[in-house]
Amino acid sequence: MGSTESSEARRVSFGMDEEERVRVLQGIRLSENVVNRMKDPSQPCKAGGPAPSPAPPPSTRGTSEGPQKARKPSRGRLLPAVPSASLSWHRYRQEQARVQDELLQVVAREREAVAEHRSASMQRGEGSGDQEKQKSPPL
Repeated sequence: MGSTESSEARRVSFGMDEEERVRVLQGIRLSENVVNRMKDPSQPCKAGGPAPSPAPPPSTRGTSEGPQKARKPSRGRLLPAVPSASLSWHRYRQEQARVQDELLQVVAREREAVAEHRSASMQRGEGSGDQEKQKSPPL
């Protein structure tokens, strides 16, 4: 998918922490979809990305850890579900994990492109210029 774009002269720098998470990323343009998902995690992913994980079963203790569902009052009307802070935090963490995975995939594709470029250069003999200079007699 991005193999032709990746083989061009593009510099990418990144830093990873001890848990192999990308911390600093420069030189990669994120798609508009990714930027929008980072800004508003409540929007569903349209690009066929990983489906959100199923909601955990409701807690029997009555805590607000799980997602809150619409409740039916005695009059028969549905009340809208109010997102709690923990639900918003959970969505944020899920989206952060998706973006992290996408960045790791980009880094892996870039590494593969560099390795392919190096091997192709070595096969063409571009990297052997110094060896030829050493073999030739001085004039």
